[in-house]
Amino acid sequence: MEQAVFFRVVKLSSSILVLVLIGILFAVLVPRPRAASLLQLDEQIVFLPAIGRMMTNGSWEVSVSGFVYEQETRPGARGLVRKYLGLDDETMSAEETRIFEERIRRFLIDAEGGKRIAVRIGDATAAMEVTHGDGHFSGLITLAAAAATNTALRLAAMLPAGDARKFSGAVQLVPPRGVSVVSDIDDTIKVSNVRERRELLLNTFVRPLKPVPGMADTYRRWATNSGTAFHYVSASPWQLAPVLEEFLTHDGFPAGTLQLRTLRWRKELFGGYSPDTHKRTEIGRLLAMFPEREFVLVGDSGERDPEIYGTLAREHPGRIRAICIRDVTGEPPPAERYKEAFKGLPAERWKVFKEPGDLPSEVR
Repeated sequence: MEQAVFFRVVKLSSSILVLVLIGILFAVLVPRPRAASLLQLDEQIVFLPAIGRMMTNGSWEVSVSGFVYEQETRPGARGLVRKYLGLDDETMSAEETRIFEERIRRFLIDAEGGKRIAVRIGDATAAMEVTHGDGHFSGLITLAAAAATNTALRLAAMLPAGDARKFSGAVQLVPPRGVSVVSDIDDTIKVSNVRERRELLLNTFVRPLKPVPGMADTYRRWATNSGTAFHYVSASPWQLAPVLEEFLTHDGFPAGTLQLRTLRWRKELFGGYSPDTHKRTEIGRLLAMFPEREFVLVGDSGERDPEIYGTLAREHPGRIRAICIRDVTGEPPPAERYKEAFKGLPAERWKVFKEPGDLPSEVR
């Protein structure tokens, strides 16, 4: 069955190729109903960076989300991915082998539904909803105004007695006013070559993550303006969250939230999933959470960022300060595609750029 599924993959859009290939590891994504229980010693937690907003009484409401899973091996699936990529011991360096094993391991898991998770931020604690069949959980924690001494905090899982492990995550408190930079990741700030299938897979599973030159410098300059917040929104699966967080930190990108997606096997293979819907939903949620903030949307021309961002700007007039599209397809700004994508928007509100140096030096 794995091989039959695999050959369907090559017919699908390259934008979800990595996700569907990972779907070969089928058991990861099959919900298994069970009675609610506490975290076991063979189960682990991954937190996505949490986001906090100020309430009218000065307290902070923090949205927490993450996943619970159990590590598996599945040598057959590992071998299938290696074979497709043309990887063997003779052609792979020691570093490539290490990277491949570390990244593929993140997908060789069983999602754990029915788990009760509690979280602490400072002195505040809260129980999350019981994990779904895909291992996902979410919930809210309220922080007193006095507890928010800075905008970057840490959260931690509260584990059962006798479990000395530590699972933690970042918390970003976003002021009610200011500018939010919403950034795509693949081919916007990270070299992925989404339009080249083999290159996309090699960049995902084998090679060190490589930043787009100059983008971190640009974002750091933007971050110096008071009230600027960053949100990294991608259709990459949540299993890559630790890898992407390490990339953002190592290459000097400003801290921010990370909106990834849950990989659902049946939707990937048989329809029902749209990268456009994921990105529009996540950005729409940010717009709703922070009604007094203005937004700058940064993406690339490799997939449908111009069309998604243009639609959002028309749906939320006055909220989108600027749209910046990195050119990876060679289409000039006067191209018909951009005329259609940004129809009805002032010309000064959108920009197609080749080099980060073409972008404004600051956002205010």
